[in-house]
Amino acid sequence: MKSILRKLHLVRDKGALKEKQRAEKLKKNQVVPNARVSYPDHLSNLLAKNDREWAMSLAVGGDYEVMGEALRERLVKLGLQPNDYLIDVGCGSGRVAFAFARSDFRDTLRYLGVDIVPEMLAFAAEKCRHPLWRFEL
Repeated sequence: MKSILRKLHLVRDKGALKEKQRAEKLKKNQVVPNARVSYPDHLSNLLAKNDREWAMSLAVGGDYEVMGEALRERLVKLGLQPNDYLIDVGCGSGRVAFAFARSDFRDTLRYLGVDIVPEMLAFAAEKCRHPLWRFEL
């Protein structure tokens, strides 16, 4: 019955409404890529328009936690083991590191994240809060 009412727009679907609001927020804050702007300048533009957390997510393509978890799962499927050393070149704001920090790998994985933007490395280190993991410029 609810599905019929939803189709007639007589009942609001909270999930669809949230997704629509999220899509509108992404569209509003979306920055058109410009190859003439350096990556640090791109991040500065995002930080000027958004709060820090959202800007850091947008800087790496959005969906920070969802994409980080998807990438973590892919690395595990490809054979990453708990005691391995992961070198994340272009780690950005640390979405992969953050996903590993919230997983069973946290206590055994050795991690080095490398990027060219100091602000993103600082954000990644703050987000992960792992004393043995390194984030290098």
